Amino acid sequence: MQTDSAARTVAMSEDLSAAERNSRFSGWAFDAAALDEPAARACAVLQANATALPPIHRVLLASPDIALTIDALSKRLWSGALSRPVLEATFMVVARRLQCREQWERHWPKALAAGIPADSLSAIEQGMCPKGPNDVRLAWQLADRLFGGLPLTVGLRDEGLDRFGRQGMAEFCAFLGHATIVALTLNLQLPPAR
Repeated sequence: MQTDSAARTVAMSEDLSAAERNSRFSGWAFDAAALDEPAARACAVLQANATALPPIHRVLLASPDIALTIDALSKRLWSGALSRPVLEATFMVVARRLQCREQWERHWPKALAAGIPADSLSAIEQGMCPKGPNDVRLAWQLADRLFGGLPLTVGLRDEGLDRFGRQGMAEFCAFLGHATIVALTLNLQLPPAR
């Protein structure tokens, strides 16, 4: 079994050549001077709050208000009612579902650091329910059901309410949407502004 996160995600991007996989995000550097005034202001705010401008914001700067809104939503959800393992598991489920290699690779080490066992991540990668920590299993089950367009069973809904509370369940849905926005934006691969 492979353990290197880059090797693990090759299955998600087999259709890409090695050169394409290596270059997809290496060219995301952009010239901030090429941004129009609203985008430049948003970029300054985003850069003031981070050590580096994440690739998603480089794309979203085409719509500065959206970039700032998504950044604020992200900060709120990552510091909300749900535990780090639940959030990281949700990011991994979405990355796998939407075949977002960049999201998967960036969050694999973060998921491990949050305490998600490697075998649970392997199960998620294979599209299977992880047997690991109950909160991670529950996050997978909720996401699987909701992504499948199916209503939650009463039992699953009640387990979610018992484990996460009403606020946690509301934030879970919001975080699932946020993780989806991140994956779709990363998969979009817009070239930098020029």
